[in-house]
Order: sequence, then C-alpha cells, then structure tokens
Amino acid sequence: MPNQAPKHITADINKSNILTTKRRPNSAITSSFKNPTTWKEAMSHPDRLLWSEALKTELKNLTSRGVVIETTLPESCRPVGNSVQFKRKFENEGNLIKNKLRICAQGFSQKHGIDYDNTFTPTGKFSSL
Repeated sequence: MPNQAPKHITADINKSNILTTKRRPNSAITSSFKNPTTWKEAMSHPDRLLWSEALKTELKNLTSRGVVIETTLPESCRPVGNSVQFKRKFENEGNLIKNKLRICAQGFSQKHGIDYDNTFTPTGKFSSL
C-alpha cells in the first residue's frame, strides 16, 4: 500500500502569517538594453565605440587561432557571407562588463563541387568517451 497523506492535520496557525490584503509587486525588472541586430544599428548606437572594439577583438581572435586568413580572392571564387551576433555582457548587479560580438560564416550558401570539393567532420570514437 503506497504512502497516503494524513486525513486530518492538526496544527496551530499563527494569525500574523495570514495575509489580509492582496499583494502587489513593489518593483518590476525590465531591461532597457536591446542588442543591435545589424552592424548599421550598432554604429548608430551610443555604444558604437564599444561595438567597434568588440569587432577588433573578434577579428584578432579569429586571426590568431587560424580560423580566418587574410588573402586576395581569385575572380573565379565568390566570398562566403557572414552574419554578426551582438550581445552585451552584464555582471550580477546589472553593470555592463563588455560588448561582445560573434561573426558567423554562412556556409549554407556554398555549393558542393563549385565552392568546395571535400568535407571533413571530426568525430570521436566511442572508446574515447
């Protein structure tokens, strides 16, 4: 037989714990910060210098890790597009730590046999788990 809840609960109720009026929230938390969705929007924002600095940091990181290399594009090739994701980082108290952005390549625009020939997907072996 499973455990059952008691049918009668006997306890003293402290009347000071019972609310006699409806409660209303004393404050509401809202965010007035809206992350930009385009570079043009970021450059028209009052924090445009922080967004420019975030772009320099992202490009420096991509270059130093060998993700991108600066080169001249042959006329027979077309560049891969990109999108930029903007994000403000805050600490627990709500103070702005930094503006951060990520550049994402639009690899879905490439066509097999035209823009690339081989693909490689690094996968681990089950034994490495």
